[in-house]
Amino acid sequence: MRSFHNFEYKLFIEELGKQKIVIPLKQQKELTELFNTTKNDLISINAQTINLVKKIDEIVFDLYSLTDKEKTLLNSIE
Repeated sequence: MRSFHNFEYKLFIEELGKQKIVIPLKQQKELTELFNTTKNDLISINAQTINLVKKIDEIVFDLYSLTDKEKTLLNSIE
């Protein structure tokens, strides 16, 4: 469940069910709101992390004076 933010709410509930975790219906509305808020926060943090990694890569590339060909090669490894 570490990647729950990649699920839609319905799939999230199904995964919980597979783990024998049952959420009472009256708590599901609160959980839906919490799920969506947390999912959006994690998606935003993930996007920020990706951008920071790209900036760090560019700084390292510049530090070592890599050519465009070398940069392309290193980026293709990921």
